[in-house]
Amino acid sequence: MYRWLPCVLLLLAPFAQAGGLRSIVIDPSPAGHERQFSGWRYDAPVPEQQQVDLELGDDIAGATLRLLPAQADGGQYRVSVQFETSMALSGEGPHLDFVDWKHCRSEWRPARNSRGLEFALPVPAEHESTCFPPTTTDEIVAETQRVLVRNGMVADGAHWLDLARSVRVPGELPTYVGISKVRVRIEQRHGDAWRVIHTIDFLPPMGC
Repeated sequence: MYRWLPCVLLLLAPFAQAGGLRSIVIDPSPAGHERQFSGWRYDAPVPEQQQVDLELGDDIAGATLRLLPAQADGGQYRVSVQFETSMALSGEGPHLDFVDWKHCRSEWRPARNSRGLEFALPVPAEHESTCFPPTTTDEIVAETQRVLVRNGMVADGAHWLDLARSVRVPGELPTYVGISKVRVRIEQRHGDAWRVIHTIDFLPPMGC
């Protein structure tokens, strides 16, 4: 049974029935599967770009994405995925997510076309999940200050700034690095060229 995500999608472009798609579906993962996903579906009109917040525990890596064209002769499609990492500062439960700061972005990984218009989304390699740009302690402290102000947490700043000052490199406790965005790109063939018709940014939570 599909879980319909609430209408909290941030649409970055006007609605358009891009490429004549009737629906985009990511199937729920089978029971007992290593990675769990409860399913997602978006029906026409399909916007060119959108963001989808995932629930804690949801993981679309390895899931099956299906394209349902509006017409039977909807043409040729291909799907690729890019992983983006961010850093978070942990307070042993609460955490500050630096999701609009520095990132690593993987190369675009093609989704395997299993049959028809079904695509198996790739699973990130370890380096794609843990990569982060070189960063100094001073930069981490400055970003912590910015996030505290943005989140209205200045009153708790001393605790978080002490944690930030203890970090030598990203990923060292009390920080951690993880995937904060899974970007799914859908392209349709037009003559001899491929054109991007739809991009979905899936945003997994950075922690519990």
